[in-house]
Amino acid sequence: ETSLLMIIDGNNRIRVNVAGSPQTLYSHKIVGGVYTQIGSAAYNSTNHRWLSIREAGGTIYIETSPDGSAGSWTQLGNVANPFAVTSMYPQLEAYANNVASPGTGIFDNFNIEGVATTRIPRMGFMNHSNPAIV
Repeated sequence: ETSLLMIIDGNNRIRVNVAGSPQTLYSHKIVGGVYTQIGSAAYNSTNHRWLSIREAGGTIYIETSPDGSAGSWTQLGNVANPFAVTSMYPQLEAYANNVASPGTGIFDNFNIEGVATTRIPRMGFMNHSNPAIV
């Protein structure tokens, strides 16, 4: 499973992730511990190569793109800002649950634009089968 999040804490976040078999692209929000799905689509490694969570005009947009170029983004979903974007920080995750050969999660071209925040980005790489191995 590979995820991109904008997060305040475990009970308040926006997330887009690839999970399941067959692989599915999901987006959801958790506000005050309450889960709400924003969108989903069958995952396509070409069309969904780039993932984006961005804010504009009081709305958070979850988008995908095959190449990250202007005009190539497709909206997976959107939601009115559930909390102040300046209180969130980005988080990247790659992990596998009980998978002998899970493959590789690759993160590249990570950008934070236009938001002043004191929160520090963080990445999480987890082996849920054996948390001692990362």
